[in-house]
Amino acid sequence: MNSAVFFLFSLQCKPEYKVAGLYVVDSIVRQSRHQFGPDKDVFGPRFTKNITGTFENLCLCPVEDRSKIVRVLNLWQKNGVFKIEVIQPLLDMAAGSGSGAAPNTGADEPGNF
Repeated sequence: MNSAVFFLFSLQCKPEYKVAGLYVVDSIVRQSRHQFGPDKDVFGPRFTKNITGTFENLCLCPVEDRSKIVRVLNLWQKNGVFKIEVIQPLLDMAAGSGSGAAPNTGADEPGNF
């Protein structure tokens, strides 16, 4: 799974499946870091490319699932999976997002798929 595939999944899947997709990414990134080490991790940098748009779409999940997103982000922060500069805006987004947010297609951002 690459970042573009997950971005599209987060955009197109039903709201109740968004957190499950995040768990898949979490598993892939943590396994990659464990297997190759933080310096040779190939998946973390790939998922970082579309992470903002992906989390905008993830935050369209049911309100009761947002705490699960925050929990994953807190674990990433605690374990140094991504830099705080990456995680903090995502935590802010997950904590403050309303159910009326429009999904980000990423079409207006350079480098997004």
